[in-house]
Amino acid sequence: MLRRLLIVIALASVVTACNGGSTAPPPFFTGVAAPTPTPTPTPGPIGSASGTLTTSTTNTTSTSVGPVGAFGAPLNSTISCPPTNVVAHLAINFTSTQPGGTPTLAAMKRRPRNIGGGPLTPIVWFTVTPDANVNCPNLPTFSVTFPAGSTPPAAGTTYVAVYDPHNPGAGWNAISGPAAVSGNTYTWPTSSFPLTLQNGVTYSFVVVTTSTIVSLFTWSQHLYVANDNTPGGIQQFNLPLSPISTPNFTIAGNDLVAVGVDTNGNLCTGDFHHKIFCFTAPLSGFSTPNATFNNGTAGNVGQLMFPASGPQMNQLWSASVGTEIDRFVPPFSNATTAAQQTFPTGASQLVGLAFDSSLNMYLSDVNKLYVYAPPYNNPPSVVTPALSDTSYRKETIIGSQLFVSMPISTPQPLGRVDVYNLPLTNASVPAFTMIGTACPCPPGNAINIPEALTSDQFGNLYVGNLGARSITVYAPPFSASSLPTAQLQFPSPYAIFGIAVGK
Repeated sequence: MLRRLLIVIALASVVTACNGGSTAPPPFFTGVAAPTPTPTPTPGPIGSASGTLTTSTTNTTSTSVGPVGAFGAPLNSTISCPPTNVVAHLAINFTSTQPGGTPTLAAMKRRPRNIGGGPLTPIVWFTVTPDANVNCPNLPTFSVTFPAGSTPPAAGTTYVAVYDPHNPGAGWNAISGPAAVSGNTYTWPTSSFPLTLQNGVTYSFVVVTTSTIVSLFTWSQHLYVANDNTPGGIQQFNLPLSPISTPNFTIAGNDLVAVGVDTNGNLCTGDFHHKIFCFTAPLSGFSTPNATFNNGTAGNVGQLMFPASGPQMNQLWSASVGTEIDRFVPPFSNATTAAQQTFPTGASQLVGLAFDSSLNMYLSDVNKLYVYAPPYNNPPSVVTPALSDTSYRKETIIGSQLFVSMPISTPQPLGRVDVYNLPLTNASVPAFTMIGTACPCPPGNAINIPEALTSDQFGNLYVGNLGARSITVYAPPFSASSLPTAQLQFPSPYAIFGIAVGK
């Protein structure tokens, strides 16, 4: 397992070696004058340098790469890596110019996932390309030594940022900083930001200085996947997701069709047999339910949701795959019963459940949507028109858009995800539809019988595909032509009926 890459960039002063002519005779006179040596030229700026680091499963390994011209002096680097889970060859490239195919390094304060300072001045860039799949639970430690007599940037506003090609919508993410100073050496400590390095994919990093403080990018969430099989279970994955992500652990369970996580990391899951099981954080593969109770009077569980704010924060809401919506108040026990039940007029198969930032509740029922404002009593504030050839399932809200899964229909045999603009009205119809668009990853269709939906703190959309046993990830902004940024394939048998993002 790759715990961290230790990258030490040493900046040294230019040493000019210049030999003058010699007047001393040669040791043995031959009658031929000794030639005057040609002066050795002073090396000019070198744009890039490359090397290969071969990792080991038992020992720390290192390689040196350089020089690269920057700050009027050549940079020499040493890259060290502790024992890894596989022997891999990491192609390292250092450069004084921005790597091709990466977005503009720009100040963007609107989202903490982007570098928030400005103006931004890069110190050095580098890329890492592995020849094997490597999971990195920790990011690199960087140390930069500035030459004597130089004027380094202010340590308090120097950072390390990464560009992950699997999440292009996120841009450059500040992952470590500000620097700690010891003499002329700046050090950016490692962080627990997880990163999966995929075989053949190039990841770009930059050491950057800015005039203002940067909000660091942090993944404080995980993805939870419910498997509707016996045995099934709930698997936890680090984010960001990649094609080679592996689960941290599996919580045992059978026929699980829904999962929800509250703001404290407590998890509840529902099965195909009327039951809800709740687990107390911290979660692990040894977790067992602290509470098991019936899902109201319903015989199934559709989608589970915990409002993240407001008077009902961390109370559990459940869609019944029937005619009722149930609310359960913690602390949960085996004797827990619904504190509130809502029966939308005309509903027959309520599956999807989501809340917007104003705590309006959105329900999917076969071919239409209901909207309820707090306190979620009848009548609903909105009922959208019924659509033909539609059987809606799970939901998620990202910004001002509502996403609803539709596993299969005649026009779209592989299913679709309908996207509505908010707020909804009694005349609302989908603004656009995301369908099974070909992607470079197996099984060949990004959306394939979509059932489960969720989203993360940075606005990425996750689609759980029953037909492909896969989860596809989409980055904003969304459109009918959106392509996935990552797709994770699950082994057979696996039935993805419920997914959720949480602590």
